[in-house]
Amino acid sequence: MNAAFQRIQSEFKFVTELLKPAKTRLEKAEIQRAKVDSLMNRLYCRTQNSILRTRYGFVRVEYYRTEDRCVVITPLHWEATIFVSIDEILAYEAIYREEETFAMAGEDEYSREFLQLEHSMETSERKKMEVEDKITRGITVWREKKENEEELLAKVICHDELESQLEYELHGRKKTLESARKEAVILHKRGRFYPSRVRKPLSQRPSRLDAKRVTRASEKRLAMAMIEQNLLAKERKLRDQSMQERNSISVESLTQEVFGDILADTIKDLSKEHIQQRKHEASELLRSKGSAIIATDPYTTLSGSVTELLGFDRLWAARKQKYSLLYSTWRKEYAKLQLVRQEMVRREELRLLAEQERLRLETRRKEMLEEERLCRKFYVEEIVLYMQERKAMANAEMEMKEYLRQVELEAMKTKYSKMVEDRNRFNDKAARRREIKLGKNEQHRLHREWRQIKVEDELAMQIRENERSQALAEALERQFDKYLADQMAQGKISAEMEASRLADRLREAQQVAAEKQRNFKMKMTQERMIASVETFYAVSRAEVEWMDAVERAKFWKQRAILLEENVTKMEPELKRINEERQHVVNDAKAKREYADKCKKRIEDADSSLSKAIQEKENAKIKYERVHKLNATIDSEVLHDRVQRFRTKYLRDRLHTQYFSMLTDSIIRRALVECSEREIVRLETRIKQLEQERVVKSKEVSVLQRKRRRALRMRLRRAELGKLMFGHSQRQLLKEMFQRWTKIWSERSRVRASFKLKHEILLQKQKLTTTTNSLVLKKQSLVREVNVNFSTKISIMHDHQQRNLQCRLCRQKYSEEQNNRYSCVYHPGTYEFACVRSCETRQSASSAVPASCMMHRAKRWLCCDETEEGRYGSSGCARRFHLPERNNPELENLVEKKTSQEQTILDQINQQLLELRERNVVGKMKFATKSVVCKMEKDLAKQRATAAKFHTLR
Repeated sequence: MNAAFQRIQSEFKFVTELLKPAKTRLEKAEIQRAKVDSLMNRLYCRTQNSILRTRYGFVRVEYYRTEDRCVVITPLHWEATIFVSIDEILAYEAIYREEETFAMAGEDEYSREFLQLEHSMETSERKKMEVEDKITRGITVWREKKENEEELLAKVICHDELESQLEYELHGRKKTLESARKEAVILHKRGRFYPSRVRKPLSQRPSRLDAKRVTRASEKRLAMAMIEQNLLAKERKLRDQSMQERNSISVESLTQEVFGDILADTIKDLSKEHIQQRKHEASELLRSKGSAIIATDPYTTLSGSVTELLGFDRLWAARKQKYSLLYSTWRKEYAKLQLVRQEMVRREELRLLAEQERLRLETRRKEMLEEERLCRKFYVEEIVLYMQERKAMANAEMEMKEYLRQVELEAMKTKYSKMVEDRNRFNDKAARRREIKLGKNEQHRLHREWRQIKVEDELAMQIRENERSQALAEALERQFDKYLADQMAQGKISAEMEASRLADRLREAQQVAAEKQRNFKMKMTQERMIASVETFYAVSRAEVEWMDAVERAKFWKQRAILLEENVTKMEPELKRINEERQHVVNDAKAKREYADKCKKRIEDADSSLSKAIQEKENAKIKYERVHKLNATIDSEVLHDRVQRFRTKYLRDRLHTQYFSMLTDSIIRRALVECSEREIVRLETRIKQLEQERVVKSKEVSVLQRKRRRALRMRLRRAELGKLMFGHSQRQLLKEMFQRWTKIWSERSRVRASFKLKHEILLQKQKLTTTTNSLVLKKQSLVREVNVNFSTKISIMHDHQQRNLQCRLCRQKYSEEQNNRYSCVYHPGTYEFACVRSCETRQSASSAVPASCMMHRAKRWLCCDETEEGRYGSSGCARRFHLPERNNPELENLVEKKTSQEQTILDQINQQLLELRERNVVGKMKFATKSVVCKMEKDLAKQRATAAKFHTLR
């Protein structure tokens, strides 16, 4: 036992240690599950064409922008594009959900209290009705039996009365006649009393006629008294027999009822034991299987066709299987998504590398272009410098040449002047020879020739350039003339070509825009698919982890509870066993000590036994001697002679006789006690029956009086109600009216709840039809099959949902949309004025200075708005919409309903006229009078029969 207790205790410690991390894991799973609850709302907010409720009213989601976590929405009832953060939308959605949760919780609590009150009232009323129904059924059965008994009693009494009259006429008439004659003689002898106003007869002797009349009356009285006594005795006897039969029937019904109650209690006890046994077997089976199956919520009410399972919970198993399948499916999708993401990341990296390479090459190309541009600029600048230097060198060369020419001229002049001067010293030939000797003439000739060639080249180049420019101007002029001719001849063709070129460019721009839109939609679709996969993967994973944690925690908790119960049960038992063991050990020690003492006593007893054996032998010898002496005994009997009996025989005989007498006295006493108790019980029962007979006789007399009164007052109008309900007619009518009121209120509540459910289903249907998500369509209560079923809208609902036109702003609206911020208007006037900040307007001066002419214009004085708008569309204030005073649709509807009502009234008047023509009222009155006359005739006939009965007496 100690080993088992230690094993269970160690197992309990082990389970307790494992239970703590299981609870920690469960708490983490619950936290993670609570975190992923908002992912579905976030996914719904990211889904395109979803309907959301925000501070701007009901809106539709256009797309979700991942860069700044912003949702682009458009309102349903007015045109706008709003960029709202998804956290703000979720916050507003949480606020609305919390408000709806509180409202629904309050309504649910109120409904539960009301239903509980209604249920308790219905239960109490049902019990009262059952009691009243039982009493009514008993009274009805008793009445039927009583009527049958009374009818049988009347028949038997009538038969006996006829037999008695016949017997009297056949046999007893003579005796009665003699007694009547004697009584008549006695009556005649008594004398007569005559009033003072009546004349006394002439003779005191009675006449024969009087004698016969008195004799006949006495005979009739005696006969009636005898027959009545016989009939009363017979009636009493029959009533006693019926009373005995009713008592026997009542005893049998009471016996059956008691037996039925005992049998029902026995079956109930057996059912409870069977249920406890099945629960124990289910718990043992659950513990033997060793798997944690979570039971359903015990607070949820089960319907009559649903029974709670003992042991395994199939709903939990099905739910776990479903979420496991979902988790495995979405895990595969998530793995595929991760692969796709990795591929996208790799492609993005490759694209970034390609983009970086392209940017590097572009940068390098730009650098090369910049370098080339700089080189070209440098070369151009160098060429310009070179040309400038060349021109400067050419100018310098020309100046130098001119200078040299001048120098040469001066030199020639000086030479010639010297030649003139030297003419006196040299002659011409000598100077000529000297010049040739020096080689100057040749050089001068070559220089003159080179200069002439260069001049000719420059002149030729100028001529060539002039010719080329003239030819180019002529060619341009010819081309321009040709272009003008073409434009004049083919103006339309050129316009068409230009238009086609513009159309091509527009088409290319549209194709580029469509491609961008397609890429944008594809990107939105991919992001939504990625968000859906991540959301459903996270939700299914959190749900599966939570279910695993719950199962693990429940398993260890269940094991811990069972082990704790076993430990708590075994601990006092083990303590008791240890105490008993200690007690047994101490007892064994005490017994051993006692055994040692007994050994000593045995040794002492052996010595005393030998002495006792010797004494026994001596006593035996003495006993045999005494036995022989007392074997017989002498006694006196009836014949006064001494007789010898054997002592053993006499002893047995006396013993038997004494106990037989004692047994007989006990039996007689028991019979007397039983008889006394039975007599007391019968007397009590007789008293009870006598009291019941008195009460029933009073009730029967009251019932007879009521029946007689009802027979006499049958023509009363409310007699049928009194006959059916009695004194409880008003109470029953009140209760029935209250029940009808309760039924009506319950039906009203059912109708209201049905309307609420119907509107919720319609809203879900609208949400399902407006979204493109397959998951929402699968999870929705309203399938696509039910979308085609049109819901009939009442005239009042159609009237409430109609579109009206505001007579102030000329906008369409419905009554649900009308609020104090709906209609836009200007409280001021539209006129020429300055802005509010202008001093001229602030001082309200009539003179307008020239400085105000720049900003003075027509504007609204309330908000400085320059745009006039239509019907206050640019207003700065808001108010309620006001409908038009004349509503033709409503007037048509009223005229239509009025015509329908008038048609119905005409039909009713026509039917009334037909009824008047057929004289239905007169016929009904005639039928009623005929029934009354018939009842009067029947009543007169019954009264005549009763009068005959009274005359017979």
